[in-house]
Amino acid sequence: MKRNEDSKALKEVWDMKEDAYKGVEGLPLATALHTRLTTSMTTAVQLGFVTTRALNCAEASVEYKEKRKKPLKV
Repeated sequence: MKRNEDSKALKEVWDMKEDAYKGVEGLPLATALHTRLTTSMTTAVQLGFVTTRALNCAEASVEYKEKRKKPLKV
């Protein structure tokens, strides 16, 4: 019986995910999320998928969090 090999594209995705993980490994959760979101938004803007306005919104949310006095109740 012939075994299906993983496609080259799938292997590339796994490699990219591993690189993304290594870039934030060991960081606190909030810092890791901010780093990944900012990097992702920057890449999306460079590739023309979104405008810089979306990137500014992502940055503003971090600034807002840092200025808050009380944590939000969930």
